[in-house]
Amino acid sequence: MTAQARSFYLSSIPKEFRDNKAFLEHEDLSSFLKKSLADSDKLASFDPEKVLTIPGDDTSDGDREAFYQKLGKPESADGYELDDPGFPEGLPRDEELEGLIKQWAHEANMPADALKSLVGKYNAYVGEVFSAAKAEQDKALQESTQALKTELKDGYNEYVIKSQRAATQIGGEELITLFEDCGIKGHPIVVKAFGKLGGMISEDSALGGGTGSGEGGAENPKGFDGKDRITYESDKPKKE
Repeated sequence: MTAQARSFYLSSIPKEFRDNKAFLEHEDLSSFLKKSLADSDKLASFDPEKVLTIPGDDTSDGDREAFYQKLGKPESADGYELDDPGFPEGLPRDEELEGLIKQWAHEANMPADALKSLVGKYNAYVGEVFSAAKAEQDKALQESTQALKTELKDGYNEYVIKSQRAATQIGGEELITLFEDCGIKGHPIVVKAFGKLGGMISEDSALGGGTGSGEGGAENPKGFDGKDRITYESDKPKKE
């Protein structure tokens, strides 16, 4: 194309449009017309159902809902599908919370794939944080357990048995179950505390504060006084 043709093309454009990029990107009138016709064909072939009109202040609720459903919002909160979080052992899936999240997402007009992606990334993060915290907890437990073993030396196993016996006699199986549910059944602090109680109970029994079963004053499995409890000094009748 010659400079003369380019100049003729630009001079044919009305002055108010000569700075418009739609005209300046073409070298001549023929190129401009071809592009314009191609764009017109594309517009003519558009499916109205695929064209989205952003809701305005005067948009009806029905049209607004239709707009968000075209973007991927399900008809109801039950239409959202979430992947299994794949949490590590000890971290249960909260289906009740997932139900609430689905309701909130529906109220916020969130597309289904967006919610699935968001919750998936959140669950992955929660799982990683939980695993890291559990690892730190296990490490601390191992260190404190080793410290107790070092302190008690050969008497550690006997001390643990004494601790478990005292916990069972004081709180029964309900207390043991509570310890298990809280993950502190074998925690050194619990072992040490109930081990001391076990020693106090044994001393009280040896001094006549409880009833033994058999020779040597062996502990009665139902309790030192033959009942499902332990007799303490405060329980005994006072002399007047």
